[in-house]
Amino acid sequence: MPMNNRLMRPRASGFNPRSIANCVLWLDASTTGTLGNTSTGTGGVTNNGPVKFWRDQAGSANATNSGADSAVPTFNAASLNNRGSLGFDGGDSLIGDLSRTYTSQTVFIVARMTVAAGAGNNFARLYTQAGDNFASSADFQLTGHYIPVMRNLAQLTIGSWASGGLRASVSITQNAWFVFCSRHTGSQIENSLNGGASQTYSHSLNLSVSKYCIGRDLSSFQIDFWQGGVAEVITYARSISDAERTRVFRELGRKWGIAVS
Repeated sequence: MPMNNRLMRPRASGFNPRSIANCVLWLDASTTGTLGNTSTGTGGVTNNGPVKFWRDQAGSANATNSGADSAVPTFNAASLNNRGSLGFDGGDSLIGDLSRTYTSQTVFIVARMTVAAGAGNNFARLYTQAGDNFASSADFQLTGHYIPVMRNLAQLTIGSWASGGLRASVSITQNAWFVFCSRHTGSQIENSLNGGASQTYSHSLNLSVSKYCIGRDLSSFQIDFWQGGVAEVITYARSISDAERTRVFRELGRKWGIAVS
């Protein structure tokens, strides 16, 4: 007797990131109605088609890119646990407005890297923030020099840029989807992969930003593109508790079919 199609579908996740206080950004590629093939959000997306708009479900921020189709990610239907995700080929990015001054924050991202160690762009940004300055390497020039999520070209690792180097790095596996959390308490960066043990680095945070970017840095000086997939991005404007962090890890793992602790 064939299996009921309803039983073959991924279990719905009833988790809403906004149920945890201070959620300021929530991008979810499985909610296809939040994606558009124009920079204003009009027009739906098709499998392998361009994505120029990704609506934020937490507030008023949104990610857009009005450039050529080759400069934006593509939509990959049913690519992860039968849910959609975005593919970044090493020349794609999405930029949104998010004006805040941070003294602490927490970022979750569901993603994968498709290139091997030593390949691709040096210090490719997966998720960064900066002021509205496109004339130079804007995210490096911010007070505190803080980039929440970026990779190390020479290794299969991701971490946070702070104090002139990649800090609190964790190892990832090429082509494997993961849930990554970068929590900044205000005095310490705490990075964890799939709910595992945190890598830490002492660092003070007092960061004023007006933009965020997925896929590269916010400048015309140092263009370091991410290569891989992105399925979901969540940002909290505070250092969430250990219990809250564990909850988000487990909810995202269940939703996307990724094993987490």
